[in-house]
Amino acid sequence: MLCNVCREGLEGIWDPENSRRLGLFKDFPDILRDYFQDVEDENYDEELSKLNLQGVEQYIFGHHVNYDSLVRSQELGCVLCNVFDQFNDRDDIHPALADLGYYSVFQVILPRSNRPRPEMVILSGEMLEKFTHEMVAHDENDHVNSAISHSTSDPQTWALVQTWVDRCLNGHQLCCREAAELFSPTRLLELHHVGDEKTFRLVLRGEFDPRERYVTLSHCWGPEPAEKKLRLLKNKQEVLRNGLPVAILPRTFRDAFEVIERLGIRYLWIDRLCIIQDSKEDWQAEASIMGPVYSHGLLNIAALGATDDQSGCFFNRDPMLVAPTIIDLSSHGDNIAAFYRFEAEEESWRKDFEGEPLISRAWVLQERVLSTRNLYFGSKQVFWECFEMHCCETMPNTWMGGLEPSTKSTFIPGSKKYPWKSLINPQKKGSVIPITSWQNAVENYSKCNLTLPSDKLVALSGLAKRMGNAMKSSGLSDYTYLAGLWKHTLPETLLWIPKTNCRRVPSYRAPSWSWASLDGDVSFGRTECRRWNVDVLKAKTIPGRDDVTAELTSGFLILRGYTCATRNLKQLKTQPGERSTYKIGSLHHPETGVKLDFGDRRAMLEFDTLDEIYEDVVILIFGFRPCKPFSVVMIQGLALVPVDGYQFSYRRVGCVFLEETVDFDDPDFEKDIYSELPLQTITII
Repeated sequence: MLCNVCREGLEGIWDPENSRRLGLFKDFPDILRDYFQDVEDENYDEELSKLNLQGVEQYIFGHHVNYDSLVRSQELGCVLCNVFDQFNDRDDIHPALADLGYYSVFQVILPRSNRPRPEMVILSGEMLEKFTHEMVAHDENDHVNSAISHSTSDPQTWALVQTWVDRCLNGHQLCCREAAELFSPTRLLELHHVGDEKTFRLVLRGEFDPRERYVTLSHCWGPEPAEKKLRLLKNKQEVLRNGLPVAILPRTFRDAFEVIERLGIRYLWIDRLCIIQDSKEDWQAEASIMGPVYSHGLLNIAALGATDDQSGCFFNRDPMLVAPTIIDLSSHGDNIAAFYRFEAEEESWRKDFEGEPLISRAWVLQERVLSTRNLYFGSKQVFWECFEMHCCETMPNTWMGGLEPSTKSTFIPGSKKYPWKSLINPQKKGSVIPITSWQNAVENYSKCNLTLPSDKLVALSGLAKRMGNAMKSSGLSDYTYLAGLWKHTLPETLLWIPKTNCRRVPSYRAPSWSWASLDGDVSFGRTECRRWNVDVLKAKTIPGRDDVTAELTSGFLILRGYTCATRNLKQLKTQPGERSTYKIGSLHHPETGVKLDFGDRRAMLEFDTLDEIYEDVVILIFGFRPCKPFSVVMIQGLALVPVDGYQFSYRRVGCVFLEETVDFDDPDFEKDIYSELPLQTITII
């Protein structure tokens, strides 16, 4: 959608009486100076002639009068003004624009034979940044839908949902193959009609046909204490078994029952009512089969826009704030309408989706990925996601790209476009498994919130089991799972780094070498090594019960590699919220303490947390990446501190980045890098 400032500004370009024409472009030398920064002697006539501006293209038009106006448009979701987010602040204003009484201005470029698409060029910022937005024709062939209704529960929306469901059930081979095996959850909720009243009751495996279809629900529990909510408890089982009116349920659950009724389904699975909440044994047993529960359901209802169980699945909305804005660029006296929309409208769904409450819940990631089909009820739109298709109301018939943060393209649904779905549903034995899909999943998972920090590995357990099975099916010989990592990816994935200030949990959850030992946002994206100089001799984790993907009691790695010790650390200046980075002043032999020839090395140490800063740190070198144009090697390793009472046993506390000048013409340059360093076998716990 467009804000009124953008929409009215464009629609008024033809009318001098109603438009905010500020003057001819050529008459603003201060704007031209920054617009044509490479032009010398302020001779802009030649550059202007190259643009061949005609008619209204020659004018500068007023846009936002101040920063507050821009912010209001961003909050409404304007697809053009939201681009400013990462560039501008209140004081970032060009003097020439301030003199005109505007924070931003714009010009238009109309379509012609050599440039078929019109453009709106917004100018803003002290350095006069140019934001160019292309428009595309809006006609009967446009795949973007502008006919949005006032509610996500009305017949128009539901007709679209039914189209998605039917298309998937009747035409998607990948989706249908996924659900081919029979599986019955331990418990389900069965919908009944008693006269005009809807009721539900808890039924157990064996009391319903295993061929019966069921639907799952992903939802936010909300901040209210669990004790105040209707839950399945040991002493409440008979109450739920005997049946209760649907009307007594919180709104989100009532809406979920309405969805399955519309689908013609009788059975619903809700964690809160299908897992005995005051039984640790039942919770552990159900957590271990969470993958099959979600993957064998007909679909997963995701209460995307609900902050708690009372918010519901369905929302009223202003269609103007959701639908793409259609602009008529036909000039006065032109009897032929020229309807356009901005190309940026095709990405507007992303902000709607990613800003919803459910996305920040850690458990939901595996629920999304493992479910064959996801039907998301957002506060602005309804979204569909399956192995072969991504859709939403504004883009009902086309793939939209991965439903996840836009910094990565990754992990859902089938074929090469959707690595995750092809990963957990491999096409044939021997196919390549994209391990980066697991890393992308972990990176997204690490940003999410957990009510119970001890669930860090448990809430990813179902996904880990499915990936292990996929690796086995692909012919991979070693698919050992190690506290959120995979053995065949070591040592590379041990070099994960925190992206923000993380916190190490006080109670044991995972070994220090695992990202799961921290709370916070982590990344696998900065591995510099291309030649590995560390060997993984042994790796093992000890589960609290028989499930290595769930809670752990201990774990260790035995590695052999080159080591050294740090001295004279100097903290570098960082911005608030940034990690603790230190410059290493000198390197020493880890046993004798003898200072090593530091040469012209540049060495940095990034600690994992602000609470664990050490002066004396042991570095285990992992390897290096040659950078021949600059005659240097980029060396990476782990920063370790010794464990009291155990010789050659350490804990991870950070990552180290070294840069050393080398002579690549010397065949022994690699030996020279490590010539003073001892080769040691160490244990990391």
